[in-house]
Amino acid sequence: MTLKCEMLSLVIRRDSIEKKYKGGYQAFLRDIPNRTHQTDGAIDRVGFMSPIDVKAAVFVFESRGLKHLAVDGKTAVDMVVVDGFFGVQGQCDWLTEDIEGLDIPQDTLKAHVTFIGTLAQ
Repeated sequence: MTLKCEMLSLVIRRDSIEKKYKGGYQAFLRDIPNRTHQTDGAIDRVGFMSPIDVKAAVFVFESRGLKHLAVDGKTAVDMVVVDGFFGVQGQCDWLTEDIEGLDIPQDTLKAHVTFIGTLAQ
């Protein structure tokens, strides 16, 4: 399934949450700072209006065992930021993206992301 990412979104691999997150998936759900959570079973999305709020969520999720970026500082490991206007921020080999509305005004663009990776066993 495809998830719509408006404004700023943090997209997290579900298999990473289940394997690495302290307290598991239920703890992850309790730690989400707002009511924007969506999932398709393979990836989870939490939405934000501010880059500062995204950074705070990344800090919390990393403190619970997830990893945002690889050592290169560019490649997504367990989670990635998706900008609703500009798509995936950085390199991510486990998502594919599509930007809706490229032929209409910029303020109506929306990114859609779909999990294409292999789920960890």
